[in-house]
Amino acid sequence: MKHAMIELFKTELSKIPADRRRQVDFSWSIADKIDSLLKERNISYTEFAKMTNESVSKIKEWVGGTCNFTLETLAKISTVLGVDLIKV
Repeated sequence: MKHAMIELFKTELSKIPADRRRQVDFSWSIADKIDSLLKERNISYTEFAKMTNESVSKIKEWVGGTCNFTLETLAKISTVLGVDLIKV
């Protein structure tokens, strides 16, 4: 049964377009970076919300890994944290 579930998962995963998988990977990487920086600097979500003029729920969305970040949002976060979240 476990093997069948794994195979089903692999089959379904293979149906997701490569560009969509990459987009999700990017989102997770950015979310992980933001979360790591906040933890390293001992900044709470509430403090970060104030720093970015956003709601705590928005911060949770950012670090949750499912946010479809805009360039405007990435620029804001990068500026507040003083690091480049993306490099081209």
